[in-house]
Amino acid sequence: MRQKIKNLIQILLKKSESFLKTDTRYLARGGFWLTLAQIISTGSGFLLSIAFANLLPQETYGTYKYILSILSLLSIPTLSGMNTAIVRAAARGYDGTLQPALKAKMRWGTLSALASLVLAGYYYLLGANNQLAMAFLVAAAFLPFMDSFTLFDSHLQGKKLFDATAKYNATIKITATITMIVTLFFTSNIVFVLLAYLIPYTFLRLIFLKITLKKHLANNKVETEALSYGFHLTTIGILANITTQLDSILMWHYLNASSLAVYAMALAPINQIKSLLKSFVVISMPKMAEQNKEIIKKSLPLKIIKSVLILSIFVIALIFVLPYIYQVFFPKYLESIKYAQFLALTLILFPERLLSISTLVHANKKIIYFTNILNPAFKILLLFLLLPIYGISGAIAAVLIQQIIFIFVDYYFFKKM
Repeated sequence: MRQKIKNLIQILLKKSESFLKTDTRYLARGGFWLTLAQIISTGSGFLLSIAFANLLPQETYGTYKYILSILSLLSIPTLSGMNTAIVRAAARGYDGTLQPALKAKMRWGTLSALASLVLAGYYYLLGANNQLAMAFLVAAAFLPFMDSFTLFDSHLQGKKLFDATAKYNATIKITATITMIVTLFFTSNIVFVLLAYLIPYTFLRLIFLKITLKKHLANNKVETEALSYGFHLTTIGILANITTQLDSILMWHYLNASSLAVYAMALAPINQIKSLLKSFVVISMPKMAEQNKEIIKKSLPLKIIKSVLILSIFVIALIFVLPYIYQVFFPKYLESIKYAQFLALTLILFPERLLSISTLVHANKKIIYFTNILNPAFKILLLFLLLPIYGISGAIAAVLIQQIIFIFVDYYFFKKM
């Protein structure tokens, strides 16, 4: 019976290859583990969202989301682009690149810690919010390390060890979620809630980084250009990082913490689904790095169109189901329903990310710089124009307009790579 099921799956995968024109058996092999990890991550995120929605006041939840947005910006010096450089280096067999990349991330991460200390001092001297001052003081101890230790995941992705990365990340996510939920049951103090986030992610990532360094380095070869490539990717990604957090920060300043909480709760289910879809992008990246770019330019657009058609069916169903989900699990956030329904439309265009990923691994630095500056700069402009006037609706409109326009922009540069 088991063999019959296995044969049936093989037949379905083979037929899907002729429709999607892609190696679906490769996606299934890697995708099984990453999808399993993402399902665990999505389930954990969903439980955590329920806990936040029912155990924390809106004001406190909004403040927590504001702190995380600021910490994300403070983490820019930890060289997020180095993760992509390590994926590429590991895929090409330069396993020894991991150690110098890690040292560079932690060294530059000290700037993140200093910035957090300055911000803590600012809020302390301002005297308006001592909890924020204490939160940024505590975060300074973790900033040089928490994101730096994620390099273990990048290396495993590049080596296509999707089973290992899935197991490690699932362990981190489950442990962090349990820690956070237990903390929320006992306190709504923002500093303790923040510590419940920072401690498990930092120390578990350190453990799995050490395991990766011990078990998954096949050689000591260093790709000499990888570090400079990581610096380049970080530099050109600065605007994108700012853009990702800008809506929350502007909402905090122009509206209030409760509005940010409503917006964050509207984003929660959509972001969880995007994380699930992201696993296929992660699997595709090493494969694209190995392929000839001319072949990619011919085959990828049709794959994306077919993927969009499939996703559209799912998104339409999701829009109808969302009100029932909020009524059952997030009764304090019924205002978020209409915003979540509009944000669900962004899922339809998610496969377009494959255009930017292929450009990232194959295009020259000039094109990468231009697209990574133009795209977020346009979104920043839209947010500053629309959010102060229209509030949450303005932020959502900015997201949708930017995504639609840059389908054409990304496609243009994809053809130019």
